[in-house]
Amino acid sequence: MILTGMIFQFNKDSGEGLIMSSKGATNEFSASNWIDTSCEPSVGLKVSFEGSDTLINIEVLKDESISIVSDNKKYSASDEQKMEEFSSVDEYIEHFKSLGYKLAKDTDDGKVRTASLRRFLEDGHGEMIITSIDSKITVKTMVNGKEVK
Repeated sequence: MILTGMIFQFNKDSGEGLIMSSKGATNEFSASNWIDTSCEPSVGLKVSFEGSDTLINIEVLKDESISIVSDNKKYSASDEQKMEEFSSVDEYIEHFKSLGYKLAKDTDDGKVRTASLRRFLEDGHGEMIITSIDSKITVKTMVNGKEVK
C-alpha cells in the first residue's frame, strides 16, 4: 500500500528522521530506505512510501501519487479560525484531535505547559502550538512552517 506524508524531522548526520503520514501517524525512517536519486531527504519534503510499521521505498511525492490518495482533504485555515475559547490545554488538545491533528509533544515543567499538535494534508501541513503560562492560554497556528495570524 502506498502512503503519503511529509518529513518533519531529519538528522542528516545519523540519517534518521520522522515522517508524518497523511493519516496523521508519525513514523521513523532511515535514509537507507530512501530510493529517490533526484534529491536527499529534508524537512518539509512531501514523500510517498510503502509500509506501515517499517517504511520502505521512500521517495519524493510525484503528481501521479497524489491521485492515488483520495481521502486527503485540502488544507483550510478556516478550520482553525473557527476555534472556540477553551478553559484548559486539555480541552484545546481534544478540539484539535477532533479536527484530525495528532499530539506530537506535550511538556509541563510546573510553570509552563506547551503542547504541539500536527497534521498533514494534501497541500500542506499544519501545527497548533498551545502554551499555558499562569493560567493564560495562547494558541499559535502554523501552516507549512509559517505563523498564521
